[in-house]
This record gives sequence, C-alpha cells and structure tokens, in this order.
Amino acid sequence: MNKKIALIGLVVFIIGIALLAAGSYETLSNTHTAVTYTQYSAGKYISNELVLNQNATLTIVNSPSSMGVVRSAVMPSVTNSTLASVTLKPLATALGAQVYELPAGSYYVVYFGNSTPTAHYSYVYSSTIGLFGLLTSSGLFIAVAGGIVGIVGVVLKPKPKQQPPPY
Repeated sequence: MNKKIALIGLVVFIIGIALLAAGSYETLSNTHTAVTYTQYSAGKYISNELVLNQNATLTIVNSPSSMGVVRSAVMPSVTNSTLASVTLKPLATALGAQVYELPAGSYYVVYFGNSTPTAHYSYVYSSTIGLFGLLTSSGLFIAVAGGIVGIVGVVLKPKPKQQPPPY
C-alpha cells in the first residue's frame, strides 16, 4: 500500500463529498414547494400565485389531466372546458409528473374536480440550478476521482527502499 497516494485520494474524496453535499443542500433549500390549493369557485381549485422574478423550473407531481399551469391574467376566465387551450405546455411529462420551464411572470396551478387536489408543486430558479448544479456535479466528479486515486494508493505497493551501495 502506498500511504501517500491513498491519503491524497481520501482527502480529495472528502472534498468532493463536501462539494456534492453543499450543492445538493443549496439547491434543495432554494426549491419552493407547496401543496396548498384554495377553492376559487365550485369545482375550481387554484394554487397560491407563483410570482417569479426570473426564469424557473416548475414541477408538478401527481398531476391529473384536469390540472394545468396558466398565466395569472387568464386565471379568472379559465373553465374546465377552456383549460386545455390556455394551459402552458409542459417541457416533459412522465409518471404523473409534469415539468415546465417558465419565464419571469405570475402563474397559477389550476385544477378542476370535486375535491382539493393531492398534487404538489415546486419551483426553483434557473440561476440556482445552474450555480448549485455546477457545484453538485463538480463535487461528484471530484469524489469519484478521489475514490479512484485512493484505491490506486491502496493497491500499489510501495517502492522498495534502495540499499546504500556496499564499500
């Protein structure tokens, strides 16, 4: 075992884990999540108004087909029959979750049904994703590199000590 290389690998691994944890924590702590809906009218439920200062990614989990994201200006006039035509189109949809890329502005999540929806929504500003996503991915890369260097240090045999030449 080459102790110096193994120690360097361990230190780099710990630094990588710290960066990964910091980036993940900051991203999660800057994500705004809610499950609050109020009844706007009979059968129409709305989220709190989402006022976005900058571009953001909005995710809705457990989203039924009678739910959508609309701009604040059109929310009062949205009905169950007009929802499909005025709702913003999601960037991606999978397993009951919808992901939206929203520019700065005001929005509502609107639902039509007999009871309060169980879907929850969360958004995070794009600048947060960029900054702390870079920190998280860098931390992951550094941790993997440190792990590899540490393993190499454990596997390598130390150089044999040279004997002084005989006189």
